[in-house]
Amino acid sequence: MNKISTTLLAIGFVIFLPLIVPAALVWHGVYLRRLRVAADQFKCVGCGHPLERKSIHLADEEWARRMQEFMNRYSGVKPRVVRNLHAICSRCGRQYQFVEKIRAFVETPA
Repeated sequence: MNKISTTLLAIGFVIFLPLIVPAALVWHGVYLRRLRVAADQFKCVGCGHPLERKSIHLADEEWARRMQEFMNRYSGVKPRVVRNLHAICSRCGRQYQFVEKIRAFVETPA
């Protein structure tokens, strides 16, 4: 019975794969749009300047640097990390996390 269920699961996965991949791409695109819209509307707590898209790019670069540092330090370990940095103010450097539920940024604890 175990072989049959595994086979049916594999067949179902192959059948639904053409639907799953585009849906995932659309879902990610919607998330990125929400992030950009929230960044354009949110004003930094420190300086009052709107975050804009540059802040998202700064956060992406910083997050990539942190993950590379983590992987260099703990090579061979599979990281299970939740991203908590989505925007960095380009003027004052405050760091923010995007909360999907409220579609807004909150300051990350130092």
